[in-house]
Amino acid sequence: MILASGKKGCRFALPHARIMTAPPRLNRSFGAAPNIMIKANELEYSTRTYVELLARGVGAPLPKPES
Repeated sequence: MILASGKKGCRFALPHARIMTAPPRLNRSFGAAPNIMIKANELEYSTRTYVELLARGVGAPLPKPES
């Protein structure tokens, strides 16, 4: 997110650098079905927020939702 928030034209990395993003992920979920659904909804919200922030930072359009 830090690299994406730089001004356009001022984002640099060394030639052999690897830039990786790590979106939110769901760890093992145990418990009752309602608890698992709550975690799944939180994951969906976190992922959507992550994608929106990254798209806004780099000036790209939001990707279309997958079916």
